[in-house]
Amino acid sequence: MSSDNRVSASSSKREIGRTLAVGLLFVAGYMSNSIYPSFVGAIANTSRLHDVSIGDLATAEFLAFGVVLLLAGRYLPQRKLRLTAGICLVIHLLMAYAMTKFPPGMLIICRLLYGTASGVLVSIAYIHLAQSALPGRTVAVYTTSVMVTGVVWSLVLPKVLVPLFGYSQIFLFLTFFSFVALIFLKFCPDESIVKESTDARLVASENNKLALSPVLILCSVGMWSFFMMIFWVYADPIAKNIPGSVAKNWLTISLVCQIFGAALSALFVEKIPAIPMLSIGLCISIIQIVAILAGVDGIGFVMWTGIYGFLGYFLVAFYIKVLNKTDPTNRAVILFPGVQMLTASIGPMLVSKLVSETNISGVLKIDLIAIVTSPICLWLAMVVHKRAAGRVQRVGLAGGESH
Repeated sequence: MSSDNRVSASSSKREIGRTLAVGLLFVAGYMSNSIYPSFVGAIANTSRLHDVSIGDLATAEFLAFGVVLLLAGRYLPQRKLRLTAGICLVIHLLMAYAMTKFPPGMLIICRLLYGTASGVLVSIAYIHLAQSALPGRTVAVYTTSVMVTGVVWSLVLPKVLVPLFGYSQIFLFLTFFSFVALIFLKFCPDESIVKESTDARLVASENNKLALSPVLILCSVGMWSFFMMIFWVYADPIAKNIPGSVAKNWLTISLVCQIFGAALSALFVEKIPAIPMLSIGLCISIIQIVAILAGVDGIGFVMWTGIYGFLGYFLVAFYIKVLNKTDPTNRAVILFPGVQMLTASIGPMLVSKLVSETNISGVLKIDLIAIVTSPICLWLAMVVHKRAAGRVQRVGLAGGESH
């Protein structure tokens, strides 16, 4: 084997190790979120935790998760990311053990620390993901892994592990992938590489803020996530108002379609233009809300929730792709999960303040406003980006002529 081939093989192995290690950080960070019903079941069935507020624990964990996701990309050090990830994985393991031993009054602190560590892990994954050659495809593969793992783990935990070890041990099993990620941590890169681009500096403002186009795309992400979470929270009450038993199957169909959506996005994200695909997906979501507002039967509702589940994970990779292309410095990609998580968590809370929880029509109307706003922000971003690119091109031509 020639020296060039040996170098190429060694480089390929490092890249595989890097992808696996970063993927494990991604799965470990999202694991609690993806199988939260199992976590809730453990609380409900553990006598020591009967009086614990599930809502307070969820708020503590996911609010910390969202805030850290939004801030970590800016404040995490560019070096010693491996050490930072290792500390967060150890916090996962310690907090999981603490959940089985600490008194109920301490559990909010446990979930707060757990959510903070999860946010840092996902942020580190996105920092490395943003530097990959095909970030859209990579995030699609990672998202598919989270979805498949979440579904399998949700089945295995209550049916296999709980009978053997008891409900309280679910907290430890939730950190299984944190333990595996710790083993493979040595393959994770230790520092981030901030991309430099003359075009990006010209398009972006001089005070190092994001250019307007990626900001508008993040607004589109926010409104889309707002829509997604509101519908997710209120889908079951909507289903109960539809005559017949067919609508009750919406969750199973939606989860299966989510897996297919994530998997197919990994196959097609680099083959399909991002803007047309996002536009089509967001417009279909608008039609979904309009159709349900107009009235659907059980089969129609299940069909729309399947489409909703499919698009919810299919479009993520396309958003990453377009953010990567409009912001060569890759800061927007790193901000993506924070914007997504915070706006998603705000949605149901805001809706509950504006309308009664039994006013399904009012909920859907607010959701319709959110999803209509999303493609408008996306299209405005493209107009702004084209104009900015045109200005950069004219500046380049003028510079060339001056020589």
